[in-house]
Amino acid sequence: MPKSIGAVASLQHLELNNLQNLHCLPREMKEMTGLETLFVRDCPTLECLPLELLGSDRLDERSKANLRILDAHRE
Repeated sequence: MPKSIGAVASLQHLELNNLQNLHCLPREMKEMTGLETLFVRDCPTLECLPLELLGSDRLDERSKANLRILDAHRE
């Protein structure tokens, strides 16, 4: 995923499905100030999540729970 994703500040919903080569979500995603929902499914090589997303007040609770589950599976 390109680091320039952070420049899409108005994006509200993002769903990432079945991305076999996705290793990291870029830290620049913290700049996506409009992001309210983020779901990541079936991305088996995902190894790093921006901690700023886990603590974001902008993301809804379902998105935060999804990210916490992903974070727990990494360990």
